[in-house]
Amino acid sequence: MGYYKRVTYSLMGLVGCSLLLCSCKPPEPTSSEQTIRPVRYQQVFSKGGIGQSRSFAGISQTGIEIKLGFQVAGTVDKILAKAGDKVRTKQMIALLEATEYQQYLHKMEDALADAQKLAQDARKHYDQVRQLYDQNMNLQGDLDIARNFAEQARNEVRLASKELQTARTNHTHTRLLSPQACQIKSVFVEVNQKVEAGEPAFSIVCGEQIQVQVAMSAALLSNVHQGHQVKVFFEAMPERQFSGKVVSIADEPIGQTQRYAVMVQLKESDRRLRPHLAAEVEFQLNMPNKRPVILVPTVAVGEDEEGRFVYIVEKVTDDGLGVVRRREVEIGRLTEEGLEVLSGLQSGERVVTAGFSQLKEGLTVRFPEQSKHYHSETGDLSHTIYLILAHAGDEAS
Repeated sequence: MGYYKRVTYSLMGLVGCSLLLCSCKPPEPTSSEQTIRPVRYQQVFSKGGIGQSRSFAGISQTGIEIKLGFQVAGTVDKILAKAGDKVRTKQMIALLEATEYQQYLHKMEDALADAQKLAQDARKHYDQVRQLYDQNMNLQGDLDIARNFAEQARNEVRLASKELQTARTNHTHTRLLSPQACQIKSVFVEVNQKVEAGEPAFSIVCGEQIQVQVAMSAALLSNVHQGHQVKVFFEAMPERQFSGKVVSIADEPIGQTQRYAVMVQLKESDRRLRPHLAAEVEFQLNMPNKRPVILVPTVAVGEDEEGRFVYIVEKVTDDGLGVVRRREVEIGRLTEEGLEVLSGLQSGERVVTAGFSQLKEGLTVRFPEQSKHYHSETGDLSHTIYLILAHAGDEAS
């Protein structure tokens, strides 16, 4: 019977331990076991004036077809590339007959030289009359005439300088250059053919390098030009910012819309880049703003029974920790670039734009040391991108 007693006591011990374990709470997760979530935010500014930042959604792609044309009208003199040719960046591919542009350039050079000589003589005459006037001679009328003549001569110099700059630019535009390393797909013009400014002369295909196409309204398009510097962000890489530039602007709207395709090429590469990635392109636009506003993406604004709100991230320590706060906001009109916030936000605050559904008041977040801080205060709206590690188990009191 001793054997059976031992077995019975052992079973009772196991049951007791099981009940004890069931009644105990599981141990709290350590910091290494806490959930890590990527959260993206946009730092917003409200300053008004000139130099506003505007962001547009786009999709990455490669092998982009671009139509090239002369920026001035004229007669085609030479065609230096044919379909199938590969061309280098800034390689000349066609020329216009430039005699008239060259003659006008020389004419403006002579006009500026004459204006400068006249202004020099007028200034010398004014100084002489001024010297006599200072000797108490009654020459007020002569002094006024000499001053007006000198001012008119200076104005003529400024006008002649502008005309000369225009002449130089137009003369330069008689040469058509490839904007980047590409392959000629089609040639639409022939030698001795008359062409208008902007008329397509070549179709080129530029591949391999990642580009992003965005759509922009005509009203904003006037503030954008080829070579315009931009910032590019990808949803798949929220911790990184890419630099880019505008390489082409469409002459015709997209379909039945009133928006035009603007092509941006990245200056940097990354092995994670590939076609069909969702992107956001930020432009600094030289345009006046009637009144200071704060614009936020529509995805940053939530609404519940208490009203409309956003989440912001407050930095609370120097070692990279922050706290999520909910802000009630008053919303104005919907614009192409986002929603106007009339009240509830301050310039410079960080508004969360991704990971929205996982947030709550008081959630502790961290700014990783390996992340980079990209910040520009040249406009009313500035992006700052971080990968925020949200510690699901931490709550601020």
